[in-house]
Amino acid sequence: AGILACVIIIVEIATLPLIREVNLNGSMMLHWALGWFLPLQVAFGLGLFDAFESNEVWIKHSWSTPAMALYRMQYCQQGTHNSRCVVPIGGGESRTEEEWCLDNFNMTDCTQIRDSAQEGMLIYANAFFSSFGVICLLLMMLLWLTRIVLTDIISTPIIERNRKSNITFWLAFPIILSFTVAGILFSSPPFHPDYAVSGMAVQIHLALFALYYTICGSFFIISTLLALFAGTYDVNTAGDKKIKNVAALCFIILSVINVIFITFILVEGILVATVFIGRDVNDEVRGDIACLGDPIDSCTCCDSCSSCDCPRRCPEWTSADVSNMLQSQKKFSIVVAIILLGYAITTLQYGFELRRHISMYEIDYV
Repeated sequence: AGILACVIIIVEIATLPLIREVNLNGSMMLHWALGWFLPLQVAFGLGLFDAFESNEVWIKHSWSTPAMALYRMQYCQQGTHNSRCVVPIGGGESRTEEEWCLDNFNMTDCTQIRDSAQEGMLIYANAFFSSFGVICLLLMMLLWLTRIVLTDIISTPIIERNRKSNITFWLAFPIILSFTVAGILFSSPPFHPDYAVSGMAVQIHLALFALYYTICGSFFIISTLLALFAGTYDVNTAGDKKIKNVAALCFIILSVINVIFITFILVEGILVATVFIGRDVNDEVRGDIACLGDPIDSCTCCDSCSSCDCPRRCPEWTSADVSNMLQSQKKFSIVVAIILLGYAITTLQYGFELRRHISMYEIDYV
């Protein structure tokens, strides 16, 4: 989010002279660039406000890693940041946290020191993310107002005419976003509504969601090609007009299908995030999802335990940790679906305008 904010500031400073001089080409470039920046800012801003539960999981499971060393020095009791303050969750394999503390330091206060330090770190992290969330929302409002002012300066008819020549740049964002999310889903923990998963079923459900976004991206690609064809195809005869009209009609039909499909993804995501993920996770499924989704390798006993003393898979992750992780990822999917739905609706509106424009062509003369 911070990098995006710096990019936006640099772009707006660079284009300020163009706006002052009413440079039409430069103003149009900024207008379409804001079309990229605004949805990204919305996603980052909402993600920062939704980081509270995921912060707790991240701090808890990455606490002993080198990346957290500076924070441990600040929040752990003095002299314990690389010793008692890094007691493993559950004490590691085959012992408790108290036994770990006794074996290594002949003391029993390791858990209290670690938990107290993590509470202080969590307060700081939540305040930090909330502050940046407010800044992101303010920047989002500024971007939105800037785009409104640009629209008034350039005028809506000019923007609509320019949209034809910039259709590729305009729809490149939802295409890239769709395929990026699909790629992320292929490498992320599964989103399963009722947790009745194990083994291959986890991968099947994960691939299904990735397929949803791949289909969305494909729809946007086909829409882009149809729009390019309809916008560049010359009309010299009644037959040409009919061909162009058919292309515009196909564009509208495809846009309607895309709107319906993205709405389905959005509704399904909301149902999963608000209803199904709240259910209790049985221990087998908790272990499966934790082992698949652990981003920092904090899990133990994730391999086959037929020849080792591992009564449970990934005992370090609780059911609440798994639920919080799935909630955060599903909410991210919802935000992406909302952004894509906005683009799909705008695309549909453009299709109706394109067909209306084609219907006004006059090609037969007396």
